[in-house]
This record gives sequence, C-alpha cells and structure tokens, in this order.
Amino acid sequence: MNEDGNWHPFDYQNFVELLDDPDAPCELFNKIYLRGGAKSMAQFWRKQREEGLNHVIINFKPTKRPIADCLADMEKYVFPEVNKD
Repeated sequence: MNEDGNWHPFDYQNFVELLDDPDAPCELFNKIYLRGGAKSMAQFWRKQREEGLNHVIINFKPTKRPIADCLADMEKYVFPEVNKD
C-alpha cells in the first residue's frame, strides 16, 4: 500500500551470484548486484515482497556455478519461500 491507500507494485532487475552455500549471507552491492546463498536471497526477496515487490528479473551472468545448479537451488529454496502466503 502506498500513501494514497492503493497498491503500487514495483519491480527491478539484479545481477545475481548464487553461492554454493545456501546459508551464505546475502549482500547487495551498488543496488544491482546481489550475492549470497539461496536461503538468504529467499529471505531478502520475501521481505521485499511483503513491502510490495511484484517481480524481479534475475541475471545469473556473473555466476561461476553451472546454471542447472543455480536453478535447482532457486526451485528448492527461493521459490517456495518467496511464493508462500
């Protein structure tokens, strides 16, 4: 909700480096580069969702891990947490 009482969704994009350790702390650099473990990223995005976040565009370009591993972590840790009611 915004000051006018209406819901105003917001979105943005991040370069994401998903670390091997799902419990690694999440850090945001320069408001665009997010680095950390899947569990802490899930908490980061969950909090933002509660504040009105509508969607995030994720760019795994800086990630050194295989993309299949990153997507598996997203499916296991991030999506269930961010999408729960």
